[in-house]
Amino acid sequence: MNKLPYRKFGDNYIKKELFVIAPIILLFVMLGVFNWENPLIKYSFVLLIILIAMFGTTWQKARLKKFVCPNCKKYISEPTIKFRSEGNPINYYCSDCDIEWETGLSEPGLDT
Repeated sequence: MNKLPYRKFGDNYIKKELFVIAPIILLFVMLGVFNWENPLIKYSFVLLIILIAMFGTTWQKARLKKFVCPNCKKYISEPTIKFRSEGNPINYYCSDCDIEWETGLSEPGLDT
């Protein structure tokens, strides 16, 4: 089995996170900057932040199941390590090509 780098997947994955993070930051800034008279507007913003975060989490999990082998174009739905722990790499193995693709992504951990 060969291991080859395929950083394009990891780089694109991280860039697309901005579509979730940017609206959340914008809503937090709007909550802090503006003095909202109506509490319904504040609660609406908080609810919107929660909904965007939930959507982002779901979208993130779905994108990890859409890896395409750069060599043979086969869809690979599961990373090599199915039950990852903190710091484990997120790589994909193509059985047709006998190549493990290194994405440059790893399982995040909580720093204490």
